[in-house]
Amino acid sequence: MDLEEQYDKIYRYCYFKVRHCQTAEDITQETFLRFFNKQLSLNSDKELPYLYTIARNLCIEEYRKGSKEKSCEINEELSYDPTQEWIDSIAIKNLIYKLPQDEQELLLASICK
Repeated sequence: MDLEEQYDKIYRYCYFKVRHCQTAEDITQETFLRFFNKQLSLNSDKELPYLYTIARNLCIEEYRKGSKEKSCEINEELSYDPTQEWIDSIAIKNLIYKLPQDEQELLLASICK
């Protein structure tokens, strides 16, 4: 398994899920720690899907943790329209997915710096 290539794939997946560079990096590192701590003997075809499964579960945990923290705070400032933010997010994602892979990576790299 080419760790560098797999790390980049998992990092990008996590970044698009959590939209925060440091959190995505933390989740990616935790994904690989859990993967290597299991010491499973998987054939190479199943390693990447297993990594994605771990990363997905960690992203879900992060989301739940964040939503619990947010639910504890009463948000009195609802002057913005969350629906519009959601629509904008989808539109931006669609535009990014239409870019060639190398341009997507450049964009992602520039966002995280």
